[in-house]
Amino acid sequence: MDIFEKAINEHFERDKNKLSFTKLVEIVESELKVLESVIPGAKDMLTEAGPQTITVDVIPSIPVSELGWSDVRTTDKGAQVDGPQRQALIDYLNNIKGSTLQEKLSSLNQFYSEGLKLPGNTSPATKVSKILSYLVFYKTLTSIIQNFNASSAGFSFESFLGAMLNGKQVPTGEGTIADLIAGNGTPISLKLYSEASVEVGGSFTDLVGDLTRDPRYMQYIVCMKDLEGRGLDQQGAISWYRFNFTLDNVANIISQSKDESSRCIQLPASWMEAIQAGNSDYDVESVLPSGDKAPSAEEVETMFVDNVNTLISKTKGVDLSAQEIENLVSTIDFANKDEMFLTVKRGDRNLGVVRGLSAMAKSSITRAVFGAGLVPDAKNTKDPFLIALVNIVHAANEVIRKEFTAKRIKSKRTSALKEMKWASIEDSVSFYNNLSPEQKMAALRNSQGFLKTYQFSLNRGHVYHIQKFAGDKTSNLFDEDQSDVKIGVTKVGQKYIQEMLDRVVSEINDSVFVIVENLKVLTSSLNSYFAGGLKKDRDAVTAIKASNTIEGKTEELRPDEK
Repeated sequence: MDIFEKAINEHFERDKNKLSFTKLVEIVESELKVLESVIPGAKDMLTEAGPQTITVDVIPSIPVSELGWSDVRTTDKGAQVDGPQRQALIDYLNNIKGSTLQEKLSSLNQFYSEGLKLPGNTSPATKVSKILSYLVFYKTLTSIIQNFNASSAGFSFESFLGAMLNGKQVPTGEGTIADLIAGNGTPISLKLYSEASVEVGGSFTDLVGDLTRDPRYMQYIVCMKDLEGRGLDQQGAISWYRFNFTLDNVANIISQSKDESSRCIQLPASWMEAIQAGNSDYDVESVLPSGDKAPSAEEVETMFVDNVNTLISKTKGVDLSAQEIENLVSTIDFANKDEMFLTVKRGDRNLGVVRGLSAMAKSSITRAVFGAGLVPDAKNTKDPFLIALVNIVHAANEVIRKEFTAKRIKSKRTSALKEMKWASIEDSVSFYNNLSPEQKMAALRNSQGFLKTYQFSLNRGHVYHIQKFAGDKTSNLFDEDQSDVKIGVTKVGQKYIQEMLDRVVSEINDSVFVIVENLKVLTSSLNSYFAGGLKKDRDAVTAIKASNTIEGKTEELRPDEK
């Protein structure tokens, strides 16, 4: 019996049978399960390369690319099962104090400034778990901001916030401008922009759709980045703003938005006259000439997603999973990202981006493919797989353009809308604000923005002063726990994470880091020992020492049995 087998069997003398490789693996797995019960995600630490020191590297890493959506499996009752990485993040974020987003942001900010204040009788296991949860939040958020471009960061950020709010993302093509649904049922449209280039908007037709069905409001969470540096050196802060579009405030807010956007709320003079005359069933759509109504951005997006799936299935050499396709179309964000398209011109008029008419820009598609993580080398623009994907996406939109362009230009309905008399913005808002909730829903469905499928748009000034623009219609503009549109500020960057780690390391106790370090040593030593034909005694001794250390330190962190 060599030194490794002798020492191991002496250590585990209660086992009468000779220790096999299978038995050894079972022992290691058993220790890992104990550690996982104390530190969710600790097993993933083993995949991080490099020596363990008290640096940002020792904080568990959640692969951001694996956060989106849910596992493809379902329970017996048909409910979706969260993938392992997403579930690990949810487990961590559930430890952050607070029942609402604003409360959680406040708790996170306090942790950054002061560390985590816990009662003196808090067990080591609880203390480690909670502190690591806060550090994981900051590390994961920093990873999203530093490692992804603007397009892909938005999708990853949606996944991240969805996990934080115990919610779920909304797949593209669902006929809503919501990006995710929080655990309490709140529909949320999430925007992540640099502070200088904030644009909050989307399809007015789709916004109307959301406001005229339960729960009859749409919450916007706008995150403004103020960062310096590039790549992994980026650091700074994210400011969080939150407000709700409701039936009551939408007219006031939209009427004071950008010039083109403000026209969305204009009402047909004929409809206003009919309502004043008591004809509450009057609907402009019913009296317009027959013709193809311009589809909303969400409706066109549904066609686009279907086309992408069809073309991928027919293209040899392009095999993508359902998750990869969803990542791609979500990164493109067809219904909301105007930068994916070329503008439309009619004579001297620049119509801007019009979905169904605008061609897609291949350069923007290329960036989206890279952003979705489908092509590793972001510099290899001649990669055949990349070229094939770009062509597929471009062609998916071209199918739509060919179908709708001629119809929209020649439509009698379109001509009739051009000739229609619209009340002024001011008169429309005044009329709207005096209607009942049911009449307001009808008014929105007869508005210029809805009938002509316009886009609405707010800039950062509108967000900063949303209370002012809402005027006297501020009821339900904010959630119950907030009094101002700004609900928090979060630091981002390796520098700030290290500061927090330095501040709390004494509270954590270095036992957890010793465990992680020795788990890596144990794994490496065993690999080397078995690869060497069980002849390298030095590797055996190293593995034994690591195993003993793991056992002792893990026992220190286990909750006291009662």
